[in-house]
Amino acid sequence: MQYKISLLVACVVASVGTTMVHAQETTDIFGEMLQQRSLELSDQATKDLADILAKPGLINNTEAEQKGEVNALMNLGDKHCLAEAVVLRTSMVGKAQAEKDIAKWKKLLDGGEMSEMAYWQHIMECKDYCAQVMVDAIGCYQEEASKRFRGIFLFDTGVGSYQQVTQGDRASAGRTHNNERVMAQVVATLKANPGDHIMLEGRASRVGNDEVNFRLSGTRSEAIKDELVQRGEPLDRVHYRWVGAGEPRYRVGMASKYQIADKFEAFGAQTLNQSVTVYIYQPKGS
Repeated sequence: MQYKISLLVACVVASVGTTMVHAQETTDIFGEMLQQRSLELSDQATKDLADILAKPGLINNTEAEQKGEVNALMNLGDKHCLAEAVVLRTSMVGKAQAEKDIAKWKKLLDGGEMSEMAYWQHIMECKDYCAQVMVDAIGCYQEEASKRFRGIFLFDTGVGSYQQVTQGDRASAGRTHNNERVMAQVVATLKANPGDHIMLEGRASRVGNDEVNFRLSGTRSEAIKDELVQRGEPLDRVHYRWVGAGEPRYRVGMASKYQIADKFEAFGAQTLNQSVTVYIYQPKGS
């Protein structure tokens, strides 16, 4: 089944009105900071850029059945990090080029649905303003997400079901990762904090077919969601999404920021990206 991402649509877990508020807030912050630095973009360019960065997207399949969820963490952080990225990159390319690139970027993303893999491929191959801004946006996301990181479930290669213990790929001499211990800690945290929600972010390594790996990362995040629900967690508190082999990926820097550098050293990048990352957060406005 081919999963697609509608990049500029409101999310099913937040009303259109809420999404518009986030976009307007981002537009205001971008405009104010650009003006302070004498780098004012046109009102349209500022709004378009805010729309692109404020709405991370919704994963749907071809039957339009909503499967994954918008990344709620994107709306929790300080938008000034993104604004600083916009200011920096605008100053580097100049206002005229920035407005031209924003218009091209918006037109591409408004042109319909594309696979999430295709979206990230476009971003990472793009050599102009859009890629530069997105690299910084990923950094902003990692900064905010790391504050809410509460654990990681690892999977053996090709496995999508929940495993109590996994060996990954580089584990040897009895080295294992205890997923059951992580599960117990997550359940205890949620029970102790009934107002908190959980976001599960599925990943896959780059070994094998990209499309298969994208679906596999979804299967993994859904497996952890199902396990949590079976253990008594209310469905409306458990949210999940997946990125396949896309960004952000676990590398040395990201593992260090999430304080799991020891696992990166023990298991390596491949296994650490065969995973479901756990974030626990308080919904905005709660």
